[in-house]
Amino acid sequence: MNPIFFKLLGALNVVLFLIINIFFKVDRNRFYLKYIILTLPLLIFFTLPNINGFVFISSAFFLFFHQNNNVSVLDGKFYKGLVISLFLSILIGYCFVEIMPNLESILHLTILIPTFLYTSLIIKETSDDPDFFYEIISCLRFSLILSFIFLFVQMIIGPHFVLTGIVKPNVLINGGVRYPSFLSDPQHYSQFVSVLSFISLIKPKVKKYGYKDFLLIIFSLLAIMSSGGRVGLMGFILGISLLILFSKGYYKFIFIFLGIGLYFILMQFQDKFAIFKRGTDLDDAYAFRHEIWEEAFQMFKKSPFFGIGFDNYSRYVFLHNPNQFWIENNESFPYDVPENGNLKLLTELGGIGFLIIYTLILYPITRVIAIYFKKSDYNILLLFCSILSFILSFNGTYTFADPRIFILILTIISCIISYRTILIKATNYENEEL
Repeated sequence: MNPIFFKLLGALNVVLFLIINIFFKVDRNRFYLKYIILTLPLLIFFTLPNINGFVFISSAFFLFFHQNNNVSVLDGKFYKGLVISLFLSILIGYCFVEIMPNLESILHLTILIPTFLYTSLIIKETSDDPDFFYEIISCLRFSLILSFIFLFVQMIIGPHFVLTGIVKPNVLINGGVRYPSFLSDPQHYSQFVSVLSFISLIKPKVKKYGYKDFLLIIFSLLAIMSSGGRVGLMGFILGISLLILFSKGYYKFIFIFLGIGLYFILMQFQDKFAIFKRGTDLDDAYAFRHEIWEEAFQMFKKSPFFGIGFDNYSRYVFLHNPNQFWIENNESFPYDVPENGNLKLLTELGGIGFLIIYTLILYPITRVIAIYFKKSDYNILLLFCSILSFILSFNGTYTFADPRIFILILTIISCIISYRTILIKATNYENEEL
């Protein structure tokens, strides 16, 4: 399909957001948050040069429509300090880099500002209202289901049915197709599904799990297999294993029998799934990546504190590692990722930036896991499985290049932070009742 059609949809998406905010009476904060998640596929399109739909909508919202919310967040000052420290480390790093940032890199850095404002707002709004927390979860579940629908249509029409209009080289493989759904890369899609499959199972304690929830798990596995994403599959399997290990007896047996049944089905129809048709075996893939990892780690050792500069990887390897390139349409392009998300962060941001980012990811989950051992709250286990799946798959591929994945992961981290606040407030309320 012509990509112009989807670009028009992206532009209409922005216009619709503005119209609703201007002419309709809505809770603007909550409408903005739900709108971002529900229209996630369209946010990648540029409304203006270097300004995609997310940045345009967020900038317009925080400039003209934002309503102040003075809700206090547990450890709020700590998280704010980490974000400020991250920006400072990037700016200080630019003073020591060999290659100074260009205009595009500076724009990429400024784009982080509305992203963190979005994160702050979602923490405040969900911490203040548990019902809205579950509304956000429902929106995330909708995004997962929407990706299944797009994937199904893609399988019927063909792999050229993509939002960007550009089919990446790793989509078409020998004897098969690796489907990316509405994302641009099948590896990114495998992570997207793996992470959201666990989030989509979160629900209030009063609600029980039914066949629809288990269908989501089945469709998630089939989608990952169709994408051919090995690291996404590994993250999914690890998360499911933890669910089996820590689930109550009834659900434990359901997951076990479900897993056994799916295994035999997949083995019977393995010629239908891209993950069994990958052109290289694991040894060849590892050998290829290991060489790039070694070179990236040497870059980090040369600039261990502040790195080679935010968004500088492709320009650095163009000068110093000319062997890192890929060819498309008879034109060569330098790698912008060292085939590893963690090494991308280490090389560009150095040890300081890397430590800050992982503190932002791991600190909230460790805080909420401490509550799990007291309350055995199943939702905490699902949040943990989601983040664990992301960390594992991120080690194999850098997915933050797609702003939709970045928004998704920040949304989940925000939900972890706010869910801890919700649980503590509920505990304090119960104590007051006693």
